Amino acid sequence: MSEAALRERVQRQGWARPGGSHDWVIRGLRLALPVGIVALALALAAAPLREAREVNFLVDKKTAERAPERMRLQTARYTGSDGRGRPFVLDADSAVQTDPRSRFVTMNGMRAELRLDTGPAVVEAPAARYDIRAQTVAVDGPVRFRGADGYRLDAGAAVIDLKTQTLVSREPLSFASADGRRVTAGAATVDLNKRTVASDAPVTVAAPGGYELRTGNAAVAFGERRVLSGQGGRVAGRLPLGTFTAGTMELDAEGQSVVLGGGARLHIVQGAIK
Repeated sequence: MSEAALRERVQRQGWARPGGSHDWVIRGLRLALPVGIVALALALAAAPLREAREVNFLVDKKTAERAPERMRLQTARYTGSDGRGRPFVLDADSAVQTDPRSRFVTMNGMRAELRLDTGPAVVEAPAARYDIRAQTVAVDGPVRFRGADGYRLDAGAAVIDLKTQTLVSREPLSFASADGRRVTAGAATVDLNKRTVASDAPVTVAAPGGYELRTGNAAVAFGERRVLSGQGGRVAGRLPLGTFTAGTMELDAEGQSVVLGGGARLHIVQGAIK
């Protein structure tokens, strides 16, 4: 046996002899392994009880820009003031703004509360588009106005200017007072505060006491109880005295006078004058 092989044999015998380094390794492992297993089991058992860490994520900017709705609100409310500083409130069951930089808000279940000279008033519509910058509301229709003094308006598609408190409709509308005066028109501009109606479309005006007229255009002032019609076709109507036709007409229901012009013709009903 060579000298190198003899030295290796002696080293192996020393490592394996009782009380040698092999025994020390085995005893250490017999102690360390059970302790490690218990520590690992405790760590796994306590893991679900630890506070969850915040999770961060990145959103693709291009994808975000293509999102169809940037902001959706439930029971949204907008406030402002009219041209005279009186407040108005605009409520919606839901509102969607497609872009935070957009001036337009699409509303469902719109309700506007206004302050008029005659008291509070309410404008309602099932759907509308609010222009935040111009403070106008475009309604697809129908739209309904109700005033505290009994005035009421029903129209189709319309644009309501909350600053000037006017309503413009290119579809048929009806505007009536509590005492029975009524204006129906194919299209008109209505001043909700001053109670005036101006229309270049066919108009029918009816008032208590037997007054009724039909004309191609008219300006009606409910507060003054005056109707001015002319320059746009013949006027036909009915008075307590009878029926008439004319080129122009001015009715003062307060003073109970009628001025006809432009080839006026009046047919007096027998027995009307007593």
